[in-house]
Amino acid sequence: MHIRPAALSDLDAVMAVEKATFGEGIAPEAMATRAQMRSRIELFAREKFPEGFLLAEHEGVIVGYMIMFPTALTPEECASWDMATDCGNLAGTFDMTAQNMFMVSFAVVYSAPDNTSALLALTSQVIRLDRLRKYGYTQDCCMFCSRMPGFAKAHKKTRISAEKYWRLEDPQGAPRDAALYQYHRMTAEKPFKIMLDGYQPDVLSGGHGVLFALRNPVLNICTLATLIANK
Repeated sequence: MHIRPAALSDLDAVMAVEKATFGEGIAPEAMATRAQMRSRIELFAREKFPEGFLLAEHEGVIVGYMIMFPTALTPEECASWDMATDCGNLAGTFDMTAQNMFMVSFAVVYSAPDNTSALLALTSQVIRLDRLRKYGYTQDCCMFCSRMPGFAKAHKKTRISAEKYWRLEDPQGAPRDAALYQYHRMTAEKPFKIMLDGYQPDVLSGGHGVLFALRNPVLNICTLATLIANK
């Protein structure tokens, strides 16, 4: 497995991953357009932050990607994925010297090796920690919008509200929703808040998003490294 920055020559491969994970996995309107994806690669190159757009390459095939950019937005201010990402265009909220980070998109195809997601996430958190040291920040927050795909089924069965559903935990104190649980397992941190109507393309999540606001990069890195080592 090779983790590296994206280049314009990777655009076709990136769009194939995008279609498989968002267009087919969620809804066609959840996909970034080809023009948007091109502009993202160009933006990271122009801002001299190519490591913000990472690819996972296995045996010469792109099997996943992760996009993360610096922003002045705070978790308290973040109300939706569209707000955080300038509707997926990034330029309006991208601030190279800002303290916080926002993970725009994290996509891995089903055929990818088991550790692909964890390796991409680990690399992104190492980059985040390096960036903190570069700019002399003592603390930051790395945010991302998670799905909660079990909500629609639970709501249909019990009429539970989105506000109550995202807080459900198992006996060990971990989130019950499969997606929220997976991110908790990878980061050792719990979701921060629900964003009502914050990710509207996702029907299974009721159009809502759940914001994670990671505060401890060392904990996140150690958790991910342990997951990888134990596989």
